[in-house]
Amino acid sequence: MRGTGRHPRPTQAWTTDGTSACSAGPSAGSGGTVSDGISGGAYWTSWTFNPLGDRTSQTQHSLTGGTDTVTTYSYNGNGAGQPDTLASTSATGPGAGATSYTYDAAGETLTRNVAGGGQKLTWTDDGKVATAATSAGTTSYIYDADGNLLLQKAPGQTTLYAFGGAEQIVENTATGAVTGTRFLALPGGGTVVRTGSGSAYWFETGDQHGTSLLTLDSTAANPAWRQFDPRRQPPRRHPAVLAGHECVPRPAHRGQHRPGHHRRPPVRPVCRPVPQHRPGVQRV
Repeated sequence: MRGTGRHPRPTQAWTTDGTSACSAGPSAGSGGTVSDGISGGAYWTSWTFNPLGDRTSQTQHSLTGGTDTVTTYSYNGNGAGQPDTLASTSATGPGAGATSYTYDAAGETLTRNVAGGGQKLTWTDDGKVATAATSAGTTSYIYDADGNLLLQKAPGQTTLYAFGGAEQIVENTATGAVTGTRFLALPGGGTVVRTGSGSAYWFETGDQHGTSLLTLDSTAANPAWRQFDPRRQPPRRHPAVLAGHECVPRPAHRGQHRPGHHRRPPVRPVCRPVPQHRPGVQRV
């Protein structure tokens, strides 16, 4: 991964299988340096930024000699004096498409129009997502006194986040069936995820950069990897599908995302709807 500037941001990121020196730079095709020991995990992505540090383009390079996916980002398109506010994106190549966003005066996202459908959001007085409406219905969120997500009411199910999200209890509102998931932190890092009695559990851990997730079964065997690039996107995920989004089923980011600033993924992705920044209002 390479970055530049006074406040470095990555301008390129790619994977290798450990046999190619990173100093050689990325290249694809026969004899290329971009590869990965994990099947399907290889990627090569580059970014450009404006003087304010906002991302202006993203290129997801084809690893087979095909067409790259190039996404451009436009800001301050609402004429509301919000220079960091992402107004729209446009992508060409595989996964081509466009997105657009609207905001209120506080910089909170009001609507998202993306491939596959739109979303309308409302907010609490202290800046947390209150409701998220799509063509499938409306999901509402209730928070505890400390501002942590407590209850999520979605079409067909209600989820209780107990003990700060360490336990999640889900009720199927059609059948009344209840399931639960418990997350137990391990000494030295990593998490045990339990969904039932006996051997109904597995282990999860990430790397020091937060760009991967390793899952082991209850016998600490049969590893499975879930990888992310430095922008918290799965490899080759097309931005026109969920531009600026990190993981489903989280609702939209507060004020959308700030391409010049990113949050690394947690070891355990959870459904917390509100990153703590307001790009329509201030820089952090």
